[in-house]
Amino acid sequence: MSAIEIQPIKKPAHIRFSGNRVVLPEPLRQKIDQHWQQLVKDNPRLHNGESFTVVSADETDAEVAIELAETDYAHYLYSHQVGGLASLLFA
Repeated sequence: MSAIEIQPIKKPAHIRFSGNRVVLPEPLRQKIDQHWQQLVKDNPRLHNGESFTVVSADETDAEVAIELAETDYAHYLYSHQVGGLASLLFA
């Protein structure tokens, strides 16, 4: 995993929930579900609850605008533990 650099935002940040839920392609959803089932097998206390993902981010001289959409914890964990979602989503 590559390093993440955190920097302070020195201008107004507007974070907006789109009201939409991320719809993933079926082959990707199946891979996420298989990964989740293995995680639950290893740790039955896991709960696949609501999570949010950034769907767009735009920075101007005046502000930073970030838009979020709803997803689930299984999707979040898959993207961090397995990765490679961009190649599946944009192939």
